[in-house]
Amino acid sequence: MTADKRAAMTRAWLVSIAAAASLALFVKLYLALTSEGSADVIGFADHLAKIRELGGTGVYYVKGPFNNPFNSPPFIVHALRALGFLADSTPLKFSFWLRLPAILADIGSLFVVWKILNQKPALLPRSPVLHLLLALCPISIMVSGYHGNTDPLMVFLALLAIYFIERGERWWLAGLVFGLALDIKVAPLILAPAICFYLPGTRARLQYFGAAAVVFISSSVPYILSDPLILKNVFGYSSLYGQWGWSALLERWYWEAPRFLNPPHDVVGIHAVFASIGKWVMLLSIAGASYWMNRRATKPPLILQCGFIVTLFLFLTPGFGIQYLSWLVPLVIALDVWPTVFFYLTASVYQLMGYTCWGLRDAPPHFCLERDTALWVMILCWGSLLILLLIYHRRIAARR
Repeated sequence: MTADKRAAMTRAWLVSIAAAASLALFVKLYLALTSEGSADVIGFADHLAKIRELGGTGVYYVKGPFNNPFNSPPFIVHALRALGFLADSTPLKFSFWLRLPAILADIGSLFVVWKILNQKPALLPRSPVLHLLLALCPISIMVSGYHGNTDPLMVFLALLAIYFIERGERWWLAGLVFGLALDIKVAPLILAPAICFYLPGTRARLQYFGAAAVVFISSSVPYILSDPLILKNVFGYSSLYGQWGWSALLERWYWEAPRFLNPPHDVVGIHAVFASIGKWVMLLSIAGASYWMNRRATKPPLILQCGFIVTLFLFLTPGFGIQYLSWLVPLVIALDVWPTVFFYLTASVYQLMGYTCWGLRDAPPHFCLERDTALWVMILCWGSLLILLLIYHRRIAARR
C-alpha cells in the first residue's frame, strides 16, 4: 500500500471517528435537554437546595431523598452552586447543566485515550475501530446523556493523569490532575497503589501525591477543615449493598434478608459482616495486584494496569451504582477490539434494563423485566468481568 493510500485511509478513519463522536454528542445533548434523568438528578437538585438553605457544612448532616447525607467531596459544593447559578441565569434547567460536564468530558476522554495508545504503539493496540467504538459506546451515552452524575468527568481527569505519567515528566502536573479527579469523586484512590508502584522513585511519588493532596485540600476549603464528619461521609461511603455481583446473589439466595439502618444504606446484621469482609478482600486484592504488576523492572503500560484494577473493583465490590460501569469504558479498549465489544454489549444490555425499568420513572410496563430475569441479566454482565480479568491477567503477564 502506498503512502498516499495509507494517508487517505487514516483521514477516512479520522472523519468517521469525528462523525461518530458528533452523533453521540448530539444524542447526549438531546437526552440532557429533553429528559429529567435518573433519580440522581433529583438527588443533586435536593443537595443544592440544602446547600443554599444550610450551607456547605450543613448539607453533610441532613438526609437527602435517598435517605443518606451528602457524600461527594467538598469541591462539589462549589460546583453545585455554580451549576445552580447557571440554571437560575439561563432558560436551561439544572438537570441539563448537571449533565453537560459529563458530556464534554467524554469528548476529552476520547482524545486522551487516543494520545495514550499512541504513546506506546508497540505495547498497546492502535486500531481506529477501538476509537470508533469508544465514540459510540451506548454506556457513555446513557450515563453522560441521561443518568446525571459526575463519574465521566472523574474518569476523564484520571485518564489525563495517566497520560501525564506515561509522558515521564512533570510528576507534579500529573498529581495536580489526579487531585482534581479526587475533587469529583474519591473513587480514583483505588488506582493509587498501582500508580505509586509504577512511578520511578521516591521523588516522583512525593511530587505526584503531594500535588494531589494540595489540590484536593485547597479546593475543599473551608468545608474540609470545619468538621471531621465531612471526611467520614466522603471516604466512608460504601454505595448500595445487594444491588450487584456477589452481594446481589446473597441478597437473593441467603436465608436472611439484608437489613439497613437507613434503607437502602448502612447495611447491618450478618450482611454487614459480608460487606465488611468483601470490602477488605477487594482492597487487599487491589493492593496485591498493584504490587504484582510492578514488581519487575519492565512494567506494563499504566492504562492496562488501571483497567485491571477497575475491573477487579467492579467484580469484587459489595456496593454498587449502575453508573460505575462507565469507569471501564475508555480503559477496556487497551485490550483490543473483541474484549471491548464483549464488555460494551453485556454492560449496555444491563444498563438499558436499569434505565428503562428502575431509573426511567415513566417506562412502559413491557420494558420492565421480572425479578428473576433481571437477576440473570445482572449475572451476565457481572460474569463478563471475570472473563475480562482473565484477559487482563494474560496480557499483563505477557507485557511483564
